[in-house]
Amino acid sequence: MPKEKLNILMIATLPPPITGQSVATNLLYQYLSSKHKVTVLNLSKESYLAGVTSAGRVFSILFLLGGVLKNIFKSDIIYLTIAQSKFGVLRDIFILFLCITKLNKVILHSHGNGIKYTVYDKNYILRSLSAFFFHRVHALIVLGESSEKVFKEIIQYDKMRIVQNFAARELFVSENELILKHSKTGIVNVLFLSNFINGKGYLELFEAFELLPLELQNRIHINFAGAFDDLKKKEEFLTLIMAHPQMKYLGVIKGEEKRIVLRNSHIFCLPTYYQYEGQPISILEAYASGCAVITTSHAGILDIFKNKRNGLLVEIKSIVSLAGAIEYLTKHNLDRVNYALNNIKDARELYQEYRFCQEIEKLLRSVN
Repeated sequence: MPKEKLNILMIATLPPPITGQSVATNLLYQYLSSKHKVTVLNLSKESYLAGVTSAGRVFSILFLLGGVLKNIFKSDIIYLTIAQSKFGVLRDIFILFLCITKLNKVILHSHGNGIKYTVYDKNYILRSLSAFFFHRVHALIVLGESSEKVFKEIIQYDKMRIVQNFAARELFVSENELILKHSKTGIVNVLFLSNFINGKGYLELFEAFELLPLELQNRIHINFAGAFDDLKKKEEFLTLIMAHPQMKYLGVIKGEEKRIVLRNSHIFCLPTYYQYEGQPISILEAYASGCAVITTSHAGILDIFKNKRNGLLVEIKSIVSLAGAIEYLTKHNLDRVNYALNNIKDARELYQEYRFCQEIEKLLRSVN
């Protein structure tokens, strides 16, 4: 007997722009809309910057709240991706207030760990209002155990559900492809794939490269991929890397181009300390593509990364630590291959699209 279709109001961030959260939400939307009736209210904005960046953004929020009021009573379930910034938390509180009579039908989804430090620890009123509403919702989806600690004073522990992120299925490589890639002698390809915003670590990667001996620099090629939110910063960065023919900025990559770039990369590097970081999908994409990973212990990364199993941890903002990790993985091919093999194993077992979608659908169906 076919299962009953759900009527879902999805208040979430969809691309553009392309972020880990918007990619995850878009996959979930495609999956749910193929099986259920889904009404979407898009939280996305043009800028990568957190908070209110224009008067137009204020009007878009007011329009959004009108959409919530219009659709809430037509829906069986309300799915809301929550914000990490002060203004975003305030917006979410207004949305939950409009849902006051249906809070037990609300499922929240957090894609970051920064909210505790950027909002809850600094603003008692917003923390208290969040706790009031969160205690009354059906569930809160978090990325991992580190996220549970972030929300432990805001919502009951038994209402939190861990659903980890995923890598797109077209990115997965076979073990033979992985070994072939890493067995080729010559240039080691390093990839930075993220949005170019403060805290993501792209400048630290540039400076770490400059610390390497010239002989090692000539063995490495670094691809930088992602979007800049600030045109001036983009021009400054392009000027910086012009001095190094081993560096290339690819812009925003997606689809087949992204698949090829990841498959040709040996090392994925994300030395992040971004304040709104969660569990970067780009790391999981690197796992599926057979890369060894260099990253930090920031935010929710340690939920998915183990030092000297998936790659190497570096100290936050430490150019010397980052340069040392790049040098080690460039010189020690066997360790690099072992890390990459562990990564595709983890990706297959833990970070598949279908698991992400099915676990959330199961939770949606648990709403009475």
